[in-house]
Amino acid sequence: MTVKLLIVDDHPLVRSGFRFLAEARTEIDVVGEAASADEAVEAANRLRPDVVVMDVELDDGDGIEATVRIRRNLPETRVLFVTMHADEATVLAALDAGGTGFVQKGAPQDDLIRAILGTAAGDVVLGQQVGDIVTARLSRRAPDPLPLAELTTREHQIVDLLAAGKPNGAIASELGVSRKTVANHIANVVTKLHAIDRGHAIVIARQAGYGQG
Repeated sequence: MTVKLLIVDDHPLVRSGFRFLAEARTEIDVVGEAASADEAVEAANRLRPDVVVMDVELDDGDGIEATVRIRRNLPETRVLFVTMHADEATVLAALDAGGTGFVQKGAPQDDLIRAILGTAAGDVVLGQQVGDIVTARLSRRAPDPLPLAELTTREHQIVDLLAAGKPNGAIASELGVSRKTVANHIANVVTKLHAIDRGHAIVIARQAGYGQG
């Protein structure tokens, strides 16, 4: 079976490198590329890839947010994060968002190909460092509940829409406020939830039951 692959990274040279590597394998068909979160979601909905190779940091947001949106619409599509970021918070946020694999840029080419094929086959693929992080995290007790109660009424509304996968423009239109106001509220939410970024805040909100209806 040929694996349909979508490559998402905000650096053209990185995308070209992934394409060159993947196209050397007959079992992988690169069906598209994207540089931003919105482009990634649009391309995934249009192309319906088997696997998305996803970076964490993108032009207009992050890959974690994009993954939440892609997996909500296309649960059969699997997301393999390939990124320089391998700190615990980023790894756990990426996996909680629906990522099914996580390897670091700079890994041997054969490892990247195996990760793509393994992800397509339904495996959870973790590099050695990432596997160590997940194992260490599972060995610790669950953290105390995060302070969702500190959010204002408006922030609760925005968090719910964020967790449902809606971008800033759609949130602004639905609430009748400006995009700048939405961005300011999101910045406050990220701070109050002790999240590393917008994508991590979305994961926290979804874990708390937001965005489900």
